[in-house]
Amino acid sequence: MIQLYNNLPTLDLHGFDRDYARISINDFIRDNYNIGNISVIIVHGNGTGTIKKTTQETLRKNKMEDDYYKFREEYLKNMAIDWCKKNNIEYEKL
Repeated sequence: MIQLYNNLPTLDLHGFDRDYARISINDFIRDNYNIGNISVIIVHGNGTGTIKKTTQETLRKNKMEDDYYKFREEYLKNMAIDWCKKNNIEYEKL
């Protein structure tokens, strides 16, 4: 399933098996690269960790693993800041 989340193209891998996830990730990355999207979201869930490992391996093979971790860190930081603002909680940027 592909959807937009925070205006970013999103691939949700819930319910995918390992092979279908790998193919879908490669297609998703290629298609978004071709249309000029520089950021996307890939949702792999928790479960047994098979799809998470497949996602990381596929990103590594596409030389995008470092970008994944940088984006993830920035995204989580912004999500926490937004939550603090909505709940009137002071925070300090590190």
